[in-house]
Amino acid sequence: MNGKTILSVDFSLNGSAIVVGNTNGAKDNEYGILGFNYFSNLKSDFKNEFCKPIPDGITGTEKLDNLVCYLLSIINKIDFVVLESASFNSQNSSTDFQGGYHIIRYLCRRLDIECLEVPPITNKLFFTDNARATKNEMVDNAIKKFGDIIDFNKISKKHREDVSDALSLYELGYKYLKCNRLPAPKGYIDTQDIKYYDTLPLHQKQVIAKLKGRDDLYNETKKQRDKLKKVDKNIL
Repeated sequence: MNGKTILSVDFSLNGSAIVVGNTNGAKDNEYGILGFNYFSNLKSDFKNEFCKPIPDGITGTEKLDNLVCYLLSIINKIDFVVLESASFNSQNSSTDFQGGYHIIRYLCRRLDIECLEVPPITNKLFFTDNARATKNEMVDNAIKKFGDIIDFNKISKKHREDVSDALSLYELGYKYLKCNRLPAPKGYIDTQDIKYYDTLPLHQKQVIAKLKGRDDLYNETKKQRDKLKKVDKNIL
């Protein structure tokens, strides 16, 4: 398959979710999603063909081993990984969690796979146009965008959040790669095709510009978004 194969990972010890796709698209969806899996310790999920069951009573290290073994089985087919930056909050401060996060980064480095690390608020902004989006808003948006290819009704409510985060990271990675050409800096003339970038909404343009190190473009799109928000408030 031509194009670049993308792996997005929403990593946690109790409910990782993984999405795989390709920038050339797929027959049944515009984003090129080829498959997804999620890990769950809930029996209600075990009948779902996309669920990777987490057995009762296993340690954090064993949970991590399950995920790493799964990643090793597919990582050699991957060109690009999207991973949410570790926040190391109270729920994700264990040694096993930190170790798993760094193992994923190490695998990418060892295999020379580009790894895009995305802060949680950046991911929320890209996916919902709201850097403070709630978990429910992330799930609702995922259902709206991907509900035609993923049956969320078969996923337990608890793990819909994990799958939604993995999908949001995947969309970001997909569009990040598709935007291989950005507008020229101010004062220069565009000599390349930027049609794909031009199709994106402002909040997604803003995020991609920031992640690609184009602070000039980031500031420009941010000003445009702020101006539109003021206009909207005046209308209301």
